[in-house]
Amino acid sequence: MKCKLIFHDWRNARGESMYQTEQGVQSSMGDFHGGSTFDAEIVLTPDQEDDLTTSLKHGAIPIFRLVVE
Repeated sequence: MKCKLIFHDWRNARGESMYQTEQGVQSSMGDFHGGSTFDAEIVLTPDQEDDLTTSLKHGAIPIFRLVVE
C-alpha cells in the first residue's frame, strides 16, 4: 500500500517532545520538521489493508514509530 509519511515531531526516549530543546531545533533545521512529507510503501496482507482502510474511513489516525534497522 503506497502512503505518505508526515513528520510530526522529534521526541526523546521518554516520549517527550524535543521541539524547544537545542537538539530538537538542530534536528528540525533540515528536511525533518513538522509537516515534512515523504513517499512510502508498507507491505500489508489483504486483511490488514482492509482493517486499515476501514479504520481510516471511520476517522481513526494511525501513528507509527519509525525504526531503522
